[in-house]
Order: sequence, then structure tokens, then C-alpha cells
Amino acid sequence: MTSGLHETLHDALAELADEMAPTTVSAPVVPLRADPWRRARTRRRVRGTAAVATLVATGLVGVLVVQGASFGLASLQVQPVSVPAGPGSLPDRIFATRASILSVEQAPIGRAALVYVGPQLLGARAGSPYLQRPIAVGADSDAYRVLPAADTWSLSPDGRTYAYLAPAPVGGYVPSRLHLLDLATGKDRVVALPDRGKGLAASQNTLFWSTDSGHIFAALFAQNPDSGGVEGGAHQRFEVVDVAAGTVSWRDGDGSAMVGWAGPSDVLVQTTAAEGTWEVRDAITAKVLLAGPGSLAAQAGFGAGPQQFVSPGATAVAGPLKPSGNGRFVSISVVTLATGASSVLPGKSLGGLVDLPEVGAMRPVGWLDDSTMAVMRLLQPASQPSAPLSFDLVTMGTDGSTSGQLLKAGPEAAVQDIQVAANVLAGGRVRPASAPSQSLLDLRTLTPAARDWVATHLAAAVVAALLVLLALTLAVRVWRRRRRGTRPVR
Repeated sequence: MTSGLHETLHDALAELADEMAPTTVSAPVVPLRADPWRRARTRRRVRGTAAVATLVATGLVGVLVVQGASFGLASLQVQPVSVPAGPGSLPDRIFATRASILSVEQAPIGRAALVYVGPQLLGARAGSPYLQRPIAVGADSDAYRVLPAADTWSLSPDGRTYAYLAPAPVGGYVPSRLHLLDLATGKDRVVALPDRGKGLAASQNTLFWSTDSGHIFAALFAQNPDSGGVEGGAHQRFEVVDVAAGTVSWRDGDGSAMVGWAGPSDVLVQTTAAEGTWEVRDAITAKVLLAGPGSLAAQAGFGAGPQQFVSPGATAVAGPLKPSGNGRFVSISVVTLATGASSVLPGKSLGGLVDLPEVGAMRPVGWLDDSTMAVMRLLQPASQPSAPLSFDLVTMGTDGSTSGQLLKAGPEAAVQDIQVAANVLAGGRVRPASAPSQSLLDLRTLTPAARDWVATHLAAAVVAALLVLLALTLAVRVWRRRRRGTRPVR
């Protein structure tokens, strides 16, 4: 065999051997886990965490949707209301209303014949979903609308504007911003009031409207610059707001007490120069135009808004009075400016005497003319000291004689205080009133309360949402385990 043939045969056998030999495949070695159930538990935890995260995200989105919907419902359906000519009319009755009613911002009322404080309404307050908020009753309809809560507020004589100062924080001053809520459009215009950087101290008798509804005289107190930074020091100041222009003129007070407007541009004040002296001044410049004897400032009062009322012709002033000084009686004092003579009208017992058929309280709320007042009375049978108070508004002469009833409200209406538009009183029209038309389901009455609560209690709302979502997640897990445990074995 030659060497060439030998090499050829060797190569052929080598190729045949390679084709017949087994092929070795390398496979990765998978280590055996010590706990074969760990992977399943890890997957369940991941799914559970994802579920909780999804539910939390859904809850937060839901809160945002509620907030957005509340703002949307409060703004999209607002329609301005045209105000007819004339002063409007006073309803002959105030009816009970529900705990949740539309606000002026949601459904403007046009103008109000009166504003009253009555039942507990849904609103925002720390620790409680309810709040006493003023309610406006229409001068041209029997519509009832809730108004913003305030530390001090006043209804304009024409009934078109609700002026108020927002509530102060606990132990603090009110924000130095005057709100002017237009009852025909629902628009809330804000006018900045000059202060000393600490806000303003305000009482219930703070905001006084001019007779033409063009200006507001604000009797306030601001941080005293000479107090050396002591938070309690306050300095009196008078500020006059031009309602149309939104401008403010102010000056330091001199210790005098604002009584009321004596015309479109003049104010009546009780001075401290001598006991029993009053002056009519220019509201802005404080120039004295007229002066005379008489103590005009009321000795005591209750409720919201101005307590003294100047007659339309600036001939007399009426205010609440406690003749005995011990809180047993509430009566009315009337001072005639021309002579300085004062008279005290018969009062009502506040529960100390039982020989009267009715007990309660009374105070003036305005004048119909220079000789006739409108007087509110809270009445209760003397024999039933625990019975709820009923309310009425009567006409009363300067001699204390009652000449008629303007309106009334039963105990179910829970009327506690009232302001009446001066123009409506002067117009003298009283209409037969009907109960307000309030639909059983109106989402607009619910969303402001929900929106205010979430805004006021944001942290609590988030925590509550997380707790609810956690409870739902646990419930879903328990349900799934029970469902797996009841499956038949195949």
C-alpha cells in the first residue's frame, strides 16, 4: 500500500469517527433553593404592594376629581340675576330651611330683603362639619341662600352687597381684607384694608354702610406701633371704603364711637370730649359739621352688625339698652338729636320674672321713617323656660307703642338675629311669603362642604383615604384566600 493511499484512508476513517461520536451540550447549573415557596411569597407581596399603590393612586385621583367637580359645579352653573326697579319687599315669614342649601356664589339671589342667623348649616370648621352661617332671603323672590361665615358682616341698604371680614384665627386678628359679595352675580371682590402687618381687631359693630350704599365706614383696631412689639397692643383707626372704586381712606381714631351714617357722606359719632356729646362729621376729613348733647352709644347689645340706628332724616337714634345693668332686661333707648332728650322703651324679661306672658329679648333693626322703628323680638312663654324661642319683627313708635307685625318665624326656623335692608324697610312693602323651593337632590349643595372639608383637613383626608384603602386591600386578600380554599380538588 503506497503512502498516498494510506493517508487518504486515514482521513476518511477520521471523518466517519467524528460523525458517529456523541455531541456534548453544556447546560447551566441551577442551584436548588433552600425554600421552594419563597418565590411565590415574593410574587404575592409584589402584587399586594402594586394593588395598594394602585388603590392609593385611585383614591388621590378621586379626591382631585371631587375637588375639581366641586369647583366646576360651583362655577359653571352660575347665572347673574337682574334686579328690578324699586326697593323690593319684605317676606311676612321666615321658614325653616335644610342643613345644606345653595350659596350665593353658586346661585345668585339678585338682592336680599334681609340676612338672618339661624340654624346650623353645613360648612367648614375645625372639629365639626356644621357652622352657623348667615342666610340671605330674597327681596324679589322667596329664595334662600347661605352666605360666607364671618367675624363681622353687614348688608347694604339696597340689599345688593354683603360686606364681611373673614373669621380670625384662634387668638389672632382678622385678615385685613374686606370682602364685598355681589348678590346679583355671586362675585366676591376683595379690598385690602391698611393695617400694620398684624391684621385688624374687629368687633361685631365694625362695618357701617352709607345711606346710598356707596361707602363703608370701618371702625377697626390695628397693631399699635408704640407698643414695643407687644401683640396685645392695638390702635384705633377709621377707614372709609369707596365701594365702586375699591379705594380706602383712613385716619387714626380719637376714641370716639361710630354711631351711624347721617347721610351719603357724613357720619354721626359719640365723642369723648365731654359726657353726652355727639358730632356729625365728614366721613373722610373728620371735619365737624354739627354737634349737640346726648348719649347715643348703646349701653349693651347682642347679635351681628351695627347696634345703633340713625333715623332717615337724622333726627333720632335708637339702640339696645339694659336699664338695670344686670342683664335681666333688654330694652330700647331713643335719643332725639335736636334736644338730646332720651327715652327708654318698655323691655322684655330674660327669664327673671314670671308675671309677664312672654319673655325674651328685643332690639331695633332699623327705621321705616323718622317716627317708626322696626324692632326684632325673641319670644318665649314665661311658663315654659325650656321652650324654643320664636321670632317676630314689629313696627314700634318712639313712644314704645306697637303698631303691627312685619314678619314672624316659628321656633323651627331657629332665627336668632337679623339685618334688614334699609331701603326695603323704607319702601314699606310686605309680601305673603312661601317656603323656599329646595330640590331633594342637588349636588351643588354637597360639593362646597366636601371641598371646604378637604381643604381644611387635607392631612386628615389623606390619612383617612389611606386607612380606607388599606382596609379594602385586606378585605380583598381575605376574600381571595377563602375563595381558593373552597375550590374543589381535581
